[in-house]
Amino acid sequence: MNGWLLLMRWSVRGNVTQKILEKAVDYLLAVKGNQGSLASAFDDYFDFSMLNNDDIEIYTTKEQSRGRHESRAAFVSHDLSVLGDISDEWPGLKSMAFVVSMNSEKEVAEEADIYVRYYISSKQLNAEELLTASRLH
Repeated sequence: MNGWLLLMRWSVRGNVTQKILEKAVDYLLAVKGNQGSLASAFDDYFDFSMLNNDDIEIYTTKEQSRGRHESRAAFVSHDLSVLGDISDEWPGLKSMAFVVSMNSEKEVAEEADIYVRYYISSKQLNAEELLTASRLH
């Protein structure tokens, strides 16, 4: 693939991903609640106990600026078997991932300061690539 297409805020269906791949670019899609079974599969699969799973690649960053603490963690899996037949709806799918962002003016974030976003990609992403790409939106 020669390019990269980030579709973060659009509601995208699998048939659109085939058209993206035909243009010789990879896609990174934010998984939205209106993508029913895909969003449910993520909710069922990803949790913080995965930190001990060797099949999950993790990359983290921490920054402090102007009294704000920002931490981000990217989790990537290439084992799509947990999606079952759902993965067939997304041509070229190679990665499923999520990013946890914690932004707080305190040393320890409260639950309201924590955001989780799910992604799928046609690229065999590593966790650092995911985190970088997810910040581009």
